[in-house]
Amino acid sequence: MSGSLYNNPLPYFQQFNAGVEQQIASGIVIHFNYVGSHGVHLPINYRPNDLRDQYWGAPGSQTQIDYLNAPVANPFYGIAAAGPLATQATVQRVQLLSLYPQYTPNNGMKNTSLTVSQLGIGASIFNAAQAFITIQRSKNLSATLSYTFSKLMGNTTPLLTGFLNANSANGNPDIQNSYHIQDKEWSILSTDVPHRFVANANYSLPFGRGQRFGGDVSGWMNEVIGGWKLNTIVSVQSGYTLGITQTGGQTYSGARPFFVPGGKPLTSGDVHNRLGGSGQAQAYLDPNAFRKAAAFELGDVPRSSGRLRSPVGFQDDLSLLKEFPIHERLGLQFRLEAFNLLNKVQFGVPNTAFGSSTFGYITTQANSPRNIQVALKLTF
Repeated sequence: MSGSLYNNPLPYFQQFNAGVEQQIASGIVIHFNYVGSHGVHLPINYRPNDLRDQYWGAPGSQTQIDYLNAPVANPFYGIAAAGPLATQATVQRVQLLSLYPQYTPNNGMKNTSLTVSQLGIGASIFNAAQAFITIQRSKNLSATLSYTFSKLMGNTTPLLTGFLNANSANGNPDIQNSYHIQDKEWSILSTDVPHRFVANANYSLPFGRGQRFGGDVSGWMNEVIGGWKLNTIVSVQSGYTLGITQTGGQTYSGARPFFVPGGKPLTSGDVHNRLGGSGQAQAYLDPNAFRKAAAFELGDVPRSSGRLRSPVGFQDDLSLLKEFPIHERLGLQFRLEAFNLLNKVQFGVPNTAFGSSTFGYITTQANSPRNIQVALKLTF
């Protein structure tokens, strides 16, 4: 069951930025910017029936597990009008210890039987430094080179990009226990990309009237050789954060494992040799660098870890285009486009379920092979 509170505070963002720019040569301008934001009262799905601290035992305590799971007399039997307490003469003790025992419990640290939707107790902080250069050295060439260094942290899930939190790139970075949101769930967010470099250039080929070559050609020849433009964009960025979960743990254990002190979660070397599986010396993640959380423990691996990222992202696209004016507002545009021009493979994210036999294996490709397409577009 889920519902919202009527007196929930409204979320809001505080945003701030500052920047300077300086021309360092003819046609070259350099820019430096700082951008920041602070999210307040952001929504979190809160589970009030999660196991409260006073009922935790020592880490791994089977005695406490047995105590919580033991069947006891149901004091509401014959009194409750509906629900599990109305039909069962005995229930597990953990159900009666829940804040709202009328809802069926899950036998674990996390109880999804009751959810307060979008409770405004979340927060986020974003800081970014941006540097870029704009170049316009001639009438034929313009280019922009940009680099962004940023960090996005919080204890909630972005609503507009929430799908990233449930995909294979990020595992399932849900909170482990609602009573430890403030002290255990502050982490890098799934949409954090600390390093991103983008270069794009636009070049008008120097052929045709007014250009270096063929400046005095006839009208029909100018239609053939003049007006061609090349556009390219290349981007390189940090990999996606990984949300490590655990499977096969004890009852009442957290949803995420622990880091082993001194361990190196990411293996080293060429990604081609770290895919895991047959013929591979190792996987992308080293299972020896983690340990499972025991009962009554919350793993210290963050929901999304800045230490753990998928392979670096890379994209290079190139296009050649030309406009053919036909009559007044009527025109024809020719486009030849190549995506992933160098045909480089970008590997997908590894299996992030610790305890799985294929933990750390990469079995997918994140991009598509080189794709070349030709198009004619009529504009009017």
